[in-house]
Amino acid sequence: MPTLYIVGDADLLIPLAGGTARVPWGNKVIPRPPVADTLAKWAGMIGCEPPPRVMSNTDGIVESVYPGPVEFRSVVVAGLGHHWPGGKGQFNPRIGGPPSDRLDANTRLWAFFERHRG
Repeated sequence: MPTLYIVGDADLLIPLAGGTARVPWGNKVIPRPPVADTLAKWAGMIGCEPPPRVMSNTDGIVESVYPGPVEFRSVVVAGLGHHWPGGKGQFNPRIGGPPSDRLDANTRLWAFFERHRG
């Protein structure tokens, strides 16, 4: 299954380096693994190999690809919290971090799905 994972480096609910996150539902503090560990597990499950190769690092957007039989791509957006990239950022920044318009997720996802239709 082709996979595209987009995450912000300022996401308070899914911290890039792992650690703890205070979730607003029940006001619980829960442990979170590093995103790289989770992606490595997913990559292995679909036959891709970590570590990923950095394909581009421009304007605060780092795009990496895990080598393998299907496309597995991750995109890390600088300054993005737990919001839809390029969206209105309606989630409370105190809980999820800041919004960002550095990446238009609609356009990026459409291009990804276009490559994999059929």
